[in-house]
Amino acid sequence: MKKKYMQLLRREKILAMYEESEDISTKDIAKYFNVSTHTIRRDLNVLASENNLNIYHGGAKKVRKTKLEEIENGINIINNIIPFIFEGCNIYMEASCVSECLADSLPNINIKIFTNDINVYQLIKHKDKIRMFFFGNSSSSEDLDINFSEYINKDIFESIDIAIVESEYIDSEGYMLSENLSRATLNRLAIEKAEYSYLIKDNRKKYYSNSCVYKVCSTDSFDNIFDGEE
Repeated sequence: MKKKYMQLLRREKILAMYEESEDISTKDIAKYFNVSTHTIRRDLNVLASENNLNIYHGGAKKVRKTKLEEIENGINIINNIIPFIFEGCNIYMEASCVSECLADSLPNINIKIFTNDINVYQLIKHKDKIRMFFFGNSSSSEDLDINFSEYINKDIFESIDIAIVESEYIDSEGYMLSENLSRATLNRLAIEKAEYSYLIKDNRKKYYSNSCVYKVCSTDSFDNIFDGEE
């Protein structure tokens, strides 16, 4: 059991190393962990398919998406969500990588948006039929036509139809974790009550963080899971 735990920690650290430096040799990683290059090659083979690592003789390299690929990926995610939006639905959006693009694509129909992204307002303010509820604080000096909610009102979440959230971290058991208790609670309530739930995986944050201590839910709770930013 201890050996398995140390293996998971090592692999999570390897991912963190590739976030800091795109190209690292197998020999350097093996020296860092004081293990054989064979052990590191086995780790890289496991990590490669799900973490955009391109393995070559002697090491691996992080494959980054181009800006165009990121845009196309975001559009693909949105195109999968838009068909489920209907007149009178309530949408919870807590996914920075797609929230603004999704808000810009929303039809001007009677819907409510619940979010902590103040920038969404700028994209929907001309759509007079959409109402926005904002969780959090705003330092904007503008006179914003927003319904502010400074505390968590569980009754609000009874009517959520669509929940769209972004992962901070997903542990080895498939549970989504959060650094912030308020965010974790909001996400959990929305996911539990929503008829349709979408998870946008932030693949930049797969490595372990000691600050991610609040459990949100299992990834099995989502109807659809999409890869977000790389």
